[in-house]
Amino acid sequence: MRRTIISLSAAIVILCLAGTALAGAGISTVGPFTGALQESWESFANGHPAGPLTIMGGNATFSSTHYMIYEPGVYGFGLGTSGMAQTADGAKGMGQHAEACVANIVFTGPVSSFGGYFGAATLNPIYPDPAIINFEFLDVSGGLIDTASLSYSRSSQGDGLLEWFGVVSSVPIGSVTIAGNYPVNDYLQADPVSVIPAPGAIVLGSIGVTFFGWLRRRRTL
Repeated sequence: MRRTIISLSAAIVILCLAGTALAGAGISTVGPFTGALQESWESFANGHPAGPLTIMGGNATFSSTHYMIYEPGVYGFGLGTSGMAQTADGAKGMGQHAEACVANIVFTGPVSSFGGYFGAATLNPIYPDPAIINFEFLDVSGGLIDTASLSYSRSSQGDGLLEWFGVVSSVPIGSVTIAGNYPVNDYLQADPVSVIPAPGAIVLGSIGVTFFGWLRRRRTL
């Protein structure tokens, strides 16, 4: 009996530790990747399209209070001392023409990764250099998973090149908010959530199977 109680206590401790690890799960930054879902803004006409916009092949929507599709040399978008905003892919990009502008990307199905190329206005002393672009990652219920930021500076070259920023998340991402002063983005990437169980779920399942198998052996002895 005593041995059974000790074993039960150990199993509970292990389950609690695994649960704590899962509860603390969040995002990790990753380098450039090509996702199954993409948006390069090439299908939209230059200017100010009506929104919210359906993007990534119908797998997400993009909304913001101020935005426009820009095309360098045709319909430019400035980033202050960082120069004119370039594109990361194709001829067009997405610019948000307002201070403290916030964009919302809502996925029709949860994703496990998100990334793209970003920039923002740098024009001292009005806008700091480097510019800080803030990201919030929310789960499918609208709860906060994690936050992150990109420090963007191209003032030394003044070329307007965009910087990569991407993350993977152990919690399915339902939506992303992007905030900054006159932020721009291009070549967005995302991957739908895989049906493969997360490592934490595998650990919990293995513990459960082992524990119940042990109980069955005890009863047959």
